[in-house]
Amino acid sequence: CLESRGSWLASALFAIHPVQVESVAWITERKNLLSGFFYFLSLYFFLRFYSPNQPLNASEDQNGKKSWALYVFSLFFFICALWSKTVACTLPAVILLLFWWKQNRIGKKPFLLMIPYLTVGLGFALLTIWLEKFNVGAIGREWEFSFWDRFLIAGRVLWFYIEKLIWPFPIIFTYPRWVIDDSLWWQYIYPLTFSSLIFILWVWRKNIGRGPLTAILFFAGSLFPALGFFDVFPMKYSFVADHFQYLPCIGIIVIFTGVAEKLLDKAIPLSRFVLYTGLIFFLGNLTWNLGPVYKDTFSLWKDTIQKNPGAWMAHNNFANILDKNGELEKAISHYRTAIAVEPDIALPHVNLGNTLAKQGKLEEAIFHYRAAIKIEPGYFVAENNLGETLVKKGAIDKAIVHYQAAISMNPDYALAHYNLGIALTKIGAIEQAITHYKTAVQAKPDFASAHNNLANSLENKGELDEAIIHYRAAIRLKPDYFESHFNLGNALAKKGELGKAITQYRAAIKIKPDEASAPNNL
Repeated sequence: CLESRGSWLASALFAIHPVQVESVAWITERKNLLSGFFYFLSLYFFLRFYSPNQPLNASEDQNGKKSWALYVFSLFFFICALWSKTVACTLPAVILLLFWWKQNRIGKKPFLLMIPYLTVGLGFALLTIWLEKFNVGAIGREWEFSFWDRFLIAGRVLWFYIEKLIWPFPIIFTYPRWVIDDSLWWQYIYPLTFSSLIFILWVWRKNIGRGPLTAILFFAGSLFPALGFFDVFPMKYSFVADHFQYLPCIGIIVIFTGVAEKLLDKAIPLSRFVLYTGLIFFLGNLTWNLGPVYKDTFSLWKDTIQKNPGAWMAHNNFANILDKNGELEKAISHYRTAIAVEPDIALPHVNLGNTLAKQGKLEEAIFHYRAAIKIEPGYFVAENNLGETLVKKGAIDKAIVHYQAAISMNPDYALAHYNLGIALTKIGAIEQAITHYKTAVQAKPDFASAHNNLANSLENKGELDEAIIHYRAAIRLKPDYFESHFNLGNALAKKGELGKAITQYRAAIKIKPDEASAPNNL
């Protein structure tokens, strides 16, 4: 019912363009597909209910029920789109924009119909803003921008996405993060030129129609949540990502296809077919070649580093994979690169410290843990890991200080309570150790090692019944836990339950046939 020229070509380009690969191939961005599916369903049912080309009652059946059913379906699918991804909150503004395009005004009736959409959309938007800041962690120096900084970011983001649609080279999972400086005059070129483009299309609307202006406003408006005016976590790494323009790109694509159809209107049908087919195959080939990049995280971060060597996150995440694969030297090299690129980010320091500790390079590991704590004083993981490394060096008292610091920062941090329990046990403070082991299992009930150590301490105090409960809990969580089977056997033997003790010793022998302790006790 919108009667847009070249809609078939726009649909094909939308489906095949390489900027869409991230949304389709990367599992965490499949929410774009789901949200987009419900977004289009909501728009479709609303336009069936009330098209800008016809009056409201034109879509009603004889009993006047059909239209309102369509409206309810539209609102329902809009809510589904919001649950999938909150960026769909721009849909009511898009619908009003379509009415302006077709009717040159926004009447009272469509505006009133949009009130439920606007209310629900605003609610989801405010919730997402809160979650991004206080739950996801979009807070800190990486998000400290003035209004003018954000104005500059927005202008550059808009032109970036247009450029990627026109010239999709290279397509990168994590693009370089620009340095924004509102004292540099040239950075104002981006927002001013885009604003000028909108002004020109507004002035020319009587000559060229309202279509181009509608399309560019759709593009900018749909991108508004990701233009930098609101803090979202990905801004820590980059101001742009291909998945942000999954739906907004339709506006630019429609402008292109509309112009192409007009310019080639009188061309020979065969030549139009060849040009359109060639374009689709060209973009399809790019998309096909980009797909394997997303087959796993190893391929993704390797490709990102090749195309954007300054992506510290890519170096850090690639190093994590190498570390898990046992390639410690390569992992260390990438951690060092991440630190060289962004020396004031704590995470690579902690990860480098972990890998160095695995190699026994304790002093260097301690240096990087301390560097992370200096950068981010509330980094409880760094405090805990520093404590673990100090224990390996035999500095128990110093380790206890850092475990306590980690707990003060995060009272529910089970690992720090567990490690503090171990350290306290080493210095003979059994009662305090039990307290922290109990806190650890309360904070993390599936913490098998904490159950086992708590049981050990309780057994040492002579509290066999409670110790047996925690040994059994550890075994339930980790059936092949040799130490818990063995220790449970000892506890049962002390209680005189020799048959049950033998069963546990045999279970321990089955797990570790070469371990001498269980056969000896058996």
